[in-house]
Amino acid sequence: MSRQLALEKELQQVKSLNKTVDTLLETISNAQTNIADTKSATDSAGALLEDWIKILNQTAFVKNALQDSRWKGQNEDQVEGADETAAQTADLEAELKALEDQNKKLQSQIDSYKRPDSLDRSSKRPKY
Repeated sequence: MSRQLALEKELQQVKSLNKTVDTLLETISNAQTNIADTKSATDSAGALLEDWIKILNQTAFVKNALQDSRWKGQNEDQVEGADETAAQTADLEAELKALEDQNKKLQSQIDSYKRPDSLDRSSKRPKY
């Protein structure tokens, strides 16, 4: 009979061990779920923090723009930008016209050297 009691005691210990392992597995599963939830919350917090940083940067920019006595507003900045672009365009057009005039003069000089009646002018050419 002692063998029977020993087997029953061992059975109880195995059942107890199985119960403990089941509890441990359940705890591990809950921990995995909690870790996943924590990661998701952390990712969301990171995204919110990035948005908050953008808002703060924009706020600092607006504050600095409002405190700048030279700033006249977006519309006037755009007008000034358009005026600068127009002035640059006019300068470039004037430079282009001057280059075209210079090109015409040089072309006429080249053409005069190519003409047959320029034989008498060939003696006037500088010698290099």
